Amino acid sequence: MRLHFAVLIFIAGTALAQTAEHKATDSSAQSVAQMVAAADAEKTLLKSIYQAPTDTSLASMHPHSRIGAMVLAAKQYEFHPAVGGPAVIAALPRTRAEVEALHRFCDADSDIAGIERYFYGTALQSATTHPEKLTLVLHNVATSYAVDYPGAPAGGSWYCSELEKVRAALPQQYDRAAKQLEPGERAFLAECAAGS
Repeated sequence: MRLHFAVLIFIAGTALAQTAEHKATDSSAQSVAQMVAAADAEKTLLKSIYQAPTDTSLASMHPHSRIGAMVLAAKQYEFHPAVGGPAVIAALPRTRAEVEALHRFCDADSDIAGIERYFYGTALQSATTHPEKLTLVLHNVATSYAVDYPGAPAGGSWYCSELEKVRAALPQQYDRAAKQLEPGERAFLAECAAGS
C-alpha cells in the first residue's frame, strides 16, 4: 500500500514538474502584471496550499497560475522531498518577469509574504540533493536577491544563511556553479556564502 502511494506521489510530482516546465515556457510571453493577476485570482487557493497541514489535503488543490505551480511544488517538497525536489526545481522562475511577479505577489499581502522565502528555501534545500541543478538554483537566488532587490537586508541575510548551508554541504560544486554566473551574481554568492 505504501509503495503504491509512493508511486502515485512520484507520478503526480513528475507530471507537476512537466507542467511547470510547460507553464514556464508559456509564461515568457506573459507580463508581470498578468502573472500577478493570475495568482491574485487564485489567492484563496494558494493560501490553502501554503497552510495545508497534510499531503492528503493537497490532493484536490490544482492551481493554474505560474506562481501557483511554485507554491504547490514547495508544499510537495515539505511533505515528500524526493518527489517535491524536482518539482521545485522545475518550478523555478525562468525569466526576470517571473522573479518580479513572485516578489510583487508576495509583497502585496502579509498573509502570503512568506511564500517567496518558503519557495526559495525549498529550492536551496533541493539543490543539495540535486547538485546538477545547483547553477540554476543559485542563479535564481542571486537574481532575486542580489540583482533585482539589493535593498532587502532582512531577506538577504536569511538567504545568505541558507546559501552558507548549501556551500557547506557542497563546497566544490557551489564554487564551480557560482563561477558560471554573471560577475554581480558571483560576487553576491561568494560574499553571502562566506558569512558576509
